[in-house]
This record gives sequence, structure tokens and C-alpha cells, in this order.
Amino acid sequence: MKKLFMFLLTAGLLLGCAMADNMYPVYSPNLTTVPPSPTPTPTPTMVGGYTPVKVNDPLVVSALAFLQQNFPAIKIKQVKSAGQQVVAGLNVKMICLIDLPGDPQMWELTVYQDLNGNLQFTGAK
Repeated sequence: MKKLFMFLLTAGLLLGCAMADNMYPVYSPNLTTVPPSPTPTPTPTMVGGYTPVKVNDPLVVSALAFLQQNFPAIKIKQVKSAGQQVVAGLNVKMICLIDLPGDPQMWELTVYQDLNGNLQFTGAK
């Protein structure tokens, strides 16, 4: 009985090792073809961080209209990129080309939209 058990244990180990060798591709410089790489997974956004959105997203468009209506001194020529952050509402961050007299500059403008849809200008860098 003890010999049978040892035989089955040895056979199982050998079979397992043989199967494990076939599970993982091995790189060899002598191979003429490269084994396929695994499908890349998208990089997850950080929880609580900003998620990129299109500059023509309705939230970005409404934030831009809010800024132009309430702060006409800020002459926004172009929105280069935008992102949103979910908080108790939404933060909309826009990287904008601002037309300053004689020197256009890139600024980061942030608008907060509360849960009732009200907008508030919260920052410029």
C-alpha cells in the first residue's frame, strides 16, 4: 500500500511539473517568432482623482459658458484638455489658453457643480 501511494505521489508530481512547463512561454533568443504578449489592460484612474473628458463634453461646455458669462475679464481662447472629479457634486478642471494682453498663457481653471446643478468658480492656476 505504501509503495502504491509513493508511486501515485511521484507520478502526480511528474505530471504536474510537465504540465507547468507548457503553461508559461519561455523566451529564447533563438526563437524565430516572439510569443504573443498579453493584452494590455487600461490604466485605472485613481479613486477620487480626475478622469479625462472630452472638451466638448456637455459639463465642460456648461462650465465654460458659466465662466464666460460671470467672469468676462477671463478671455478664454481655447480649451486644450479637461477632466472631471466626482466629489459631493463634480469638479471640472480645464486647461485653457487665456488671452492676456500681449501674452497668451495656459491656465488651469476649476469649476464646481453641486448636486443641484449650481456652478461655482473655485480656482485658477
